[in-house]
Amino acid sequence: MPTPHDTPPTPDSADSTTHHSDHDSRGEPIHDALPSFIASKSKGETGSGNYQRNVRRVVSQWTTWAADRGVETFSDLDVRTMRAYARYFAQRVRSGAIAASTDHNYYATVRAFLTWCVREELVEENPAAKRRAEEELPDRSEGQKKAPEQFWSPRERREILRFVNERAYEAVETQGSQAVEETRDRALVALLAYSGVRGAEVFSAPGDSRRNGLRWEDIDLDAGILTVLGKSQEREPVQLPPQARDPLARYRAILDPPRPEWPVFPTRSAPTLSNRP
Repeated sequence: MPTPHDTPPTPDSADSTTHHSDHDSRGEPIHDALPSFIASKSKGETGSGNYQRNVRRVVSQWTTWAADRGVETFSDLDVRTMRAYARYFAQRVRSGAIAASTDHNYYATVRAFLTWCVREELVEENPAAKRRAEEELPDRSEGQKKAPEQFWSPRERREILRFVNERAYEAVETQGSQAVEETRDRALVALLAYSGVRGAEVFSAPGDSRRNGLRWEDIDLDAGILTVLGKSQEREPVQLPPQARDPLARYRAILDPPRPEWPVFPTRSAPTLSNRP
């Protein structure tokens, strides 16, 4: 039988329990969440793929930077941390140590990690997505000595985009899932036009074993990031704007690559495809 002391918990005590649970999750070390984030991007192959390796490197560098400043757990993290992180990169850009475009790409990788942490209820909101933090990032043009070699004029870009869009649309209407080349060309032009990547970063280069072409495992369409071997000879994240992301997603649906390491832009010649791992 219940005793006078066996009373149900009051609403206040229940709220206190809930708050304590939330506090526990926010007190977890930030770096401890990285393996689960990587696994969520690996599609069953934990740690595989260039994108996963690049994310591990960039986010690990960020957590080390934050820990050096006393930010080790999610409860320590706030918008001031990310404002300081953005200012840290801005200083490197001004010193000539890094291009602003690379700065933005690294920041986007950390922001994608924290977006995942919000979904996993490890942190209530993403401080990297706050305008107060992002306004500290340098202008993208800083640190750029010249425009990319393949850069088109606004008029040229409009014309070539219109051509590949119309060609792909007509091919899908008449050929359906056989319109691989047309949707491939549309995705390629959109990628070059809107992401700023160079042809050398997405195509394979004979004689250079490291430049073996962009693979599907290098692209995270959900996060809007792809990983390429940059001019620095290091793998770097590149932001993928919606104008390039949508054509790539439609092309992938038609191509239906058999495995993650399949080339994004294959020549469709037998030797090229058969030499893929």
